[in-house]
Amino acid sequence: MMLDNMVNDLKKENWFGRVIVLVYSIEFQKRGLLHAHIVLFLHRDDKISNPVDIDKFISAEMPDKEKNPSLYALVTYLMINGPCGLSNSRSPCMRDGMCSKHFLKRFNEETFVDGDVYPCYKRLDISVTIIKSGSEVDNRYVVLYNPSLILKYNVHINVKWCNQSRAINYLFKYINKEHNRIIEVYLVQIDEIHEYYNCRYVFASEASWRILRFEIHHRTPSVERLTVVFNDDDTINDRKRKVWTPRKRRFSIGRLYHVAPGCGERYYIRKLLSFVKGPTSYEDIRTVDGIIHPTFKDACYSMGLLDDDKEYIDGIT
Repeated sequence: MMLDNMVNDLKKENWFGRVIVLVYSIEFQKRGLLHAHIVLFLHRDDKISNPVDIDKFISAEMPDKEKNPSLYALVTYLMINGPCGLSNSRSPCMRDGMCSKHFLKRFNEETFVDGDVYPCYKRLDISVTIIKSGSEVDNRYVVLYNPSLILKYNVHINVKWCNQSRAINYLFKYINKEHNRIIEVYLVQIDEIHEYYNCRYVFASEASWRILRFEIHHRTPSVERLTVVFNDDDTINDRKRKVWTPRKRRFSIGRLYHVAPGCGERYYIRKLLSFVKGPTSYEDIRTVDGIIHPTFKDACYSMGLLDDDKEYIDGIT
């Protein structure tokens, strides 16, 4: 219920601007807890494009205890990593003597974007510290957060700014991520052979989530593949049944089927259909500047879509 409320608020309350696309994926951790990975695509007029805009929505510092005691209490309780490193080598985030979350961070006088288009957030070196698990921690341990979201939902919510395609890979890896599994070993007394069973392990939280039919993956707006199927004996000019009609309820983005670059002419015609408007025949699709090309590949070259190997490299990537 909280997730649904948050998703609706993110779309309606414009905390970060007008949300055009919203995608989320639910992950069930091995200790039974669950959390959501959410990506927001903003309207181009509301893009967060510079460090000043980043500071308006994302903070990496402890708030002032006197000016905002409620936010201070939440941030120091929910949004502090560790302590780890030399202060606590047994912290769950430690891997091979290093923090897997790359804490502690460095101090920065202001927010800036480095050469890899990765933001480095403002973390002032000031005498604001707290004691957590017996160790003194400062702004270098603060997890990125949005003050409005923390105050409203009172839960751990990590907020980051991103303009790299790797964020999509990070989100969707959870769709194909292997399920939690358990290997059981049984000793068969008759012939003394070990028999192994590789089973999927479902935690109570995941079982409840699925029994109640909550969404594991969600996207707004929805994307629907445009499909028209012809049988071998169908007439191509049959306009009574083989047509697309506008949706009468809600909104959805239509897209053509994906075609791999190795599919030859099918790939090239799929490529051309993204650029040629209103064709009524195959000849129309192969026509560029009044010239009908013999193949769809030739038409792609003529339109400048395949001038080099970049298209193939992008496809492989």
